[in-house]
Amino acid sequence: MRFKKIGKIVLLSFAALKIISLILLAAYYANLCSKDAMSKKIFSKEPVKLAVLLHGTEKFCPEKLEAFLIYYERGSSLLKIVSVNPDMVFFDKKRIAKTLKKAFFETAKKDIKTAIEDFYSTLFQIINDSFEPDFYINTDYESFLKIFESNPEIQSLAQKSDFKNRDMQCLNQLEIAEAIVKLLNNNIFTNISKLKKYYPPQNAGITKLAAFNFIIDFRLNNAKVMFCDLPVKSGVRRRIEPDKENIENFFSQVYYNFTDISVKDCVGQLEVRNASGKPRMAEKAAWLLREAKFDVLEWGNFNFLYEKTIIKEYRGNFGAALKMAEVINCGKIIISYNPQNVYAASVFPGLDCEIYDKLDKKKE
Repeated sequence: MRFKKIGKIVLLSFAALKIISLILLAAYYANLCSKDAMSKKIFSKEPVKLAVLLHGTEKFCPEKLEAFLIYYERGSSLLKIVSVNPDMVFFDKKRIAKTLKKAFFETAKKDIKTAIEDFYSTLFQIINDSFEPDFYINTDYESFLKIFESNPEIQSLAQKSDFKNRDMQCLNQLEIAEAIVKLLNNNIFTNISKLKKYYPPQNAGITKLAAFNFIIDFRLNNAKVMFCDLPVKSGVRRRIEPDKENIENFFSQVYYNFTDISVKDCVGQLEVRNASGKPRMAEKAAWLLREAKFDVLEWGNFNFLYEKTIIKEYRGNFGAALKMAEVINCGKIIISYNPQNVYAASVFPGLDCEIYDKLDKKKE
């Protein structure tokens, strides 16, 4: 009995030491965060804005450029990602039309820091300073991917560069974002250790401690991704130009407005375009959507084949797009804000879409 009592005392002592150690560790961590201005911002519970610029080098992903404006809306637990089309044209000081990509790499050959500064200066002019980042992460793909060296999915997706159209490029970017979110959610401590090893990747304007806190806060809130494409239009000679009116309305009416994903009613008509190559897929998807009270105006075939189903929503109604994906049991959502579009959304069933009806059963 005496030995049992001693054993209990020892176990209780170890448990007490463990609790005290955790309390001291928490106090030490809180003290560190209190001295880090960026961590204070993360823990303020206010929305966090982050600008990300990824660029290729001569050795790794040459001539590839991607930029994102990220708004972490805690109220709805959404990570709102705006993708910037690098082929968008602007006019430089000499009134010469250049794409963001061309201008960046021309300057990068001389000075990469100046190229990054010029890129943001031009971008913020295009969007009329609608986005003011709290933090920046600017790096090349090789440095960025070192953080995810053990994840073949992210490695493969991030190195793709040949896309048939802008929708497929956005789909690739969305899948990378979702893969990173999944990785951080499932293996938070493992991946924090990876970040500790490789962070910061070149020109990161956010401290390592703040980056860790961002991930932890993001994980605790179980945030989801709302992927958006910055509004553009076709200009002279089919140049891709910024759609300034829709850009302004997008930021004010969609991006910075609280997004209630429980609102799933779609105001407006839909089109469904078969991008799977499978017979009657557009028709079958259209009838499913109609049964769910969506107003499908027409359906037909599409010029491209998609491996994944894409849902393009033009009004900024993310909740309605989520319901569409739920109805057809698949769908990667891209908010492509354009209220002038005849349709509220376009649904492109891809190879991953499987819908069966009575006619299919008769053939069997």
